[in-house]
Amino acid sequence: MKRLKVSQKGRFVLFSQEGEVLTEHDIEDTTITILNEKERESLKLRKLQQKIHKMEFTKMITVNLDEMANSLSPKALALFIKLLKFLEWKTNCLVKPDGTKVYTKDIVSLMDESRQSTSHYIQELVKKGILRKNKKDNQIYWFLNPFIVEKVENMDLDTIRLFKDTHWNR
Repeated sequence: MKRLKVSQKGRFVLFSQEGEVLTEHDIEDTTITILNEKERESLKLRKLQQKIHKMEFTKMITVNLDEMANSLSPKALALFIKLLKFLEWKTNCLVKPDGTKVYTKDIVSLMDESRQSTSHYIQELVKKGILRKNKKDNQIYWFLNPFIVEKVENMDLDTIRLFKDTHWNR
């Protein structure tokens, strides 16, 4: 990496070895950084890293996730995975991208199964303490267990209270 310090107004012109003008800029008290190919690639990767860091994330609690995966039927596990896209930040409440609540019929539509079969998978998740209904803003919502998965580092206390009596809370 090469840095050129320019301390006065002027025009910066970069020439190729053949004498062709590669770039021209008006400058005023600036530092110009010239990167080689490896440094440019590294800079691109760091920018991608920052982009990933700023993305919304879902944290999985590995020990509980492993046990859950081994204790659920494949279809109930598939339903759990499909529900992750509805997790609300900080509460683990299931909401649509527009912020409206997820109804049981919305959950049924996620699976390529009958309502009766999907209701069976929902009940499997409920019985295992993975999925629960609770009141929020005077309405009943579905919630996923924050001891298995969470979408924030400081989970809402009401959500923790809802699942604190499950065996996932170790």
